[in-house]
Amino acid sequence: MELSGMLFLITIGITGYLLFYILGLPTPALLGPFFMVMVAIALGFPLEPVAPVVTRGLQVILGTFIGFGIDRKVLGNMKKLLIPSVLIILWTLVITFGLGSVLIYYFNIDPATAFLSTAPSGLAESAMLAMEVEAEVGMVSMFQLTRFLLTLLLFPVIIRVLDKKAKNSAKNPYHTLVLMRWKKLLGINRDRKKSNGNRETVFLQVKTFLIGMAGAMVGVILSIPAGALMGSFLAVMVMSLAGSRMGKPHENIRTFMQLGVGSTLGLNVSQASWLDLKSVFLPMIAFTVLMFLTSFGLYLVLMKLTKWDQYSCIISVAPAGVTPMTILAYEHADHPLEVSLLHMVRLMTVKVVILPILVMYLMSL
Repeated sequence: MELSGMLFLITIGITGYLLFYILGLPTPALLGPFFMVMVAIALGFPLEPVAPVVTRGLQVILGTFIGFGIDRKVLGNMKKLLIPSVLIILWTLVITFGLGSVLIYYFNIDPATAFLSTAPSGLAESAMLAMEVEAEVGMVSMFQLTRFLLTLLLFPVIIRVLDKKAKNSAKNPYHTLVLMRWKKLLGINRDRKKSNGNRETVFLQVKTFLIGMAGAMVGVILSIPAGALMGSFLAVMVMSLAGSRMGKPHENIRTFMQLGVGSTLGLNVSQASWLDLKSVFLPMIAFTVLMFLTSFGLYLVLMKLTKWDQYSCIISVAPAGVTPMTILAYEHADHPLEVSLLHMVRLMTVKVVILPILVMYLMSL
């Protein structure tokens, strides 16, 4: 992609992010660019795919964020989640291979696309993996997006219904909330507090990303599927577990990553992908409904098994990505760490079990 095309893509992505943010729509940094790029393509703007180095750079950021979230304390807490983790793993495998097999045998979808479409691993993660194993990114993205949107729309509604305490923000008219977001975006009424950042913090953050980049290079050199993502994730996780001091990546970096991923996803949802989706539209909706029904059953089991609050159990089984569900957990649940760990278990199941199976299949061709 030429420089002018890249600048135009960045402009579209930022515009989508700002629009979604001001309107208060879910996950604006990811979905805003995604939809805005799709609209631009539908209007006939000549947008070309981004260079592979850009995709790998986004994978490094995502892998670093995920790897940083696993330390010795987190690993120790995993022991308490043995039975819930086993349930999550079994549910993930049954859903992925069961529904994926239906797509393969009845709709002639290739295995890589089928299994990544039905794997409840999150929109960004599945799309990244789909790019690496040369699956139909558009189809994978739309399957994941359907669940992602319904999850973000449905679960907060359930939480609000169950929550006895009304949120102060809910009392404000919608136009007031939009105005508040606009003022926040422009920096109006922002507290002029000094940043807590210092040289040591910056050094540790840079160190963390350098470790992630080194791991990504190893993953790419070894031709590991999703090598940049898996390599950075494993490198940062291993160094964290080894006791090395790490710096939490700045939230703005994650926003930048989501902007890039959203724009890239929009580019990959081509016209051909939309035509292919017509034949799988009904199973896409049916699978989404079935996944929600089974996740609700899993929620009831977790309620009895763990004795957690209902918010923790609901968000734990939500078939969406780690990042949005973790954010939701820290806002509403009494056990946010456990919730994020269970989502990590599900993501690891996709990477450690499902992804190698796809690799073996591709190598056998």
